[in-house]
Amino acid sequence: MNLYFRVCFPTLALAACLGLLACADKTQQAQDSVKTGADKAAKGDFAGAIADFDHAIAAQPDLAPAYFDRGSAKDDKGDHDGALADYSKAIELKPDLADAYFFRGKILLNNGDFDHAVADFSKVIELQPGSADAYGYRAGAEISLGNQDGALADYSKAIELKPNVAEIYSTRGDIRFLKGDFAGALADFDQCLKLDPNGSPMLQIYRHLLLPRVGQAPDDIAATIAGWKDGWPKTIGLFLAGRMNENDFLAAAKSGAPDAADDRTCQAYYFAGMMHLLGNDPTGARQLFKQCAIVDGATVLELDLAKAEAARLDHPPAPAQ
Repeated sequence: MNLYFRVCFPTLALAACLGLLACADKTQQAQDSVKTGADKAAKGDFAGAIADFDHAIAAQPDLAPAYFDRGSAKDDKGDHDGALADYSKAIELKPDLADAYFFRGKILLNNGDFDHAVADFSKVIELQPGSADAYGYRAGAEISLGNQDGALADYSKAIELKPNVAEIYSTRGDIRFLKGDFAGALADFDQCLKLDPNGSPMLQIYRHLLLPRVGQAPDDIAATIAGWKDGWPKTIGLFLAGRMNENDFLAAAKSGAPDAADDRTCQAYYFAGMMHLLGNDPTGARQLFKQCAIVDGATVLELDLAKAEAARLDHPPAPAQ
């Protein structure tokens, strides 16, 4: 061995060893920071958690869990744009990280980016076929895209995987109601109420409207609402029970909190229209449904229900063979 190698080889070997030790030390630092960050996040100290995850990423920039955990802390802190960026980086570093797709999908859904939300929830389903939540959230995005059949299939799969979640039955029932599957909607609302007897009073109201649509005697809605506290759902119930006339009902919808007036007005036109429809007055029903459909700012289910009922009146479905 020449003089150069006799002198330099031990030095190079030592440098390599020191480099490995430094690398190992940074890896340990990163792992320690992720752990302390997770502990802080669990206690609600999201700012402290984010600082720890920053240290982890500085020590090991390719550590996907650090980006995911920082994204989760940012999400909890309300920094959804920052969370979106971190979830995306975690996915770039670890493309099979199902949780990153799931939580990124939720942010995209809330942002109104429904196509990309569907893509993320579909990826979760590919990686974790047993994820009922992914099917449920994908269904929500599909509804917003107008894909009722796809949403219905996804909610049914979510129920198959997780059969004791009341909310899923309620939402699937909404879709069946919209599509004119009144028996299916009634069955879903009944199951929802069985699982959660103290759930939304609106389910009891929808149920009252569905019973005659499937050839059953209507329930005693006056008895149903007797124990309800005063408020808009009870006002709807009083109208359906015949305890309030239509003009007073429509006027009541416009009173109360101004920020809810559009939704209440839309609902009032819908329920008034249903009373006309069930009373064999399709002309009056159609007029009220169309009034509901043009209420600016309404976002309630009744807006879509009114449009569906008006469409069925304008183009009656063919009778079953």
